Amino acid sequence: MKRGNLFVLMAIAAVSVLLAWYVSRTPQETVPEIGRPLVPSFLSIFSDARRVVLRSHEGTVTLLASEDGRSWQVHERLDYPADLDKLRALRDGWAGLVVVEPKTTKPEHFAALDLVDLADPDSKALQLQLMDGKGAVLLDWLVGKHRFIPGGGETQEYYVRRTQEHASYLVRGNMPLETRPEQWLVPQVVSLPAERVEAAHLLDAGLTIKPRDAISVDVEGLAPGEELVSQYTLANLLETLRSLQLNDVLSAREMVSQAPLRRFRLDTRDGMHIDYKIMEYKAKKYVLLKASAAPREESGSGPSPAAAGSGKQGEAHGVPVVEQIKHLNAQWEPWAFELKSYDATKLLRERKDMVRKAQQQTRR
Repeated sequence: MKRGNLFVLMAIAAVSVLLAWYVSRTPQETVPEIGRPLVPSFLSIFSDARRVVLRSHEGTVTLLASEDGRSWQVHERLDYPADLDKLRALRDGWAGLVVVEPKTTKPEHFAALDLVDLADPDSKALQLQLMDGKGAVLLDWLVGKHRFIPGGGETQEYYVRRTQEHASYLVRGNMPLETRPEQWLVPQVVSLPAERVEAAHLLDAGLTIKPRDAISVDVEGLAPGEELVSQYTLANLLETLRSLQLNDVLSAREMVSQAPLRRFRLDTRDGMHIDYKIMEYKAKKYVLLKASAAPREESGSGPSPAAAGSGKQGEAHGVPVVEQIKHLNAQWEPWAFELKSYDATKLLRERKDMVRKAQQQTRR
């Protein structure tokens, strides 16, 4: 064989080996550089995403975008609205991850960093996937062990690697990583400014409370010889009703056969009622909500327009109350909202826990 032909064959063999290696490896965009963003194009990738999946062996969260990408829902909770602030924190957190240093490329060392693929039942990794509207995967990474940096505030260090690749990295940043669906729901259920609240009626206790200031209330419904156990207790209950947050959600249909444990009604100064029914289902406490318009004669004179945050009676912040009622009921009626345990404790107090026989003052 001529020497020239031998060189040609050797070159072809070398190219074949390189091609075989290239084809066999998992494609990746770029090799992250120290001090640079982990995924420089993350914001561009995220703008094309219509599905975000966070998965671990503790749970899975699937966030689905509307067609225009302006709203997101939590798929595992019957498409209840997702917390956009938290989703932005995830987006900006990932975009801001900076490479500290490359780490191991040996799979036998991944367990020490909690970076074993989720196909392993003992994996402790969290997987983040972004997909487009057709289900094509745009980004797929694993997050392993992470820790706060002493003196670094909210900044943490994370071990990460792209799924199905061997290169791993230590990165720095801050991002939410919860994989329980309820942790991604819009938390606020009722949100009324304090100055908008006229009164709250504790229908089962036979009491009406009206705000006096931040820590005290006026109470109607006390019998002769009765007094409040604590002003703070009732002021705090009123605060809970006007700023209620959920722990989780359930379809309201599950509550059809349940009798309410407690009932409340909150009146606003601009002519709206909100009815609360506290229910129990499988040992958890839920609230059903419904808004309605107050009869004109019950609206009362109320505060000045400036204090109520409205331009006139029947409006709040320029939006007619009747429109607010439609909007709130569209949000509330399909759902039963699981109460946080401390809120359930406040709302389930009995009259005897709030009112007592007046204590006689000792005569001098």
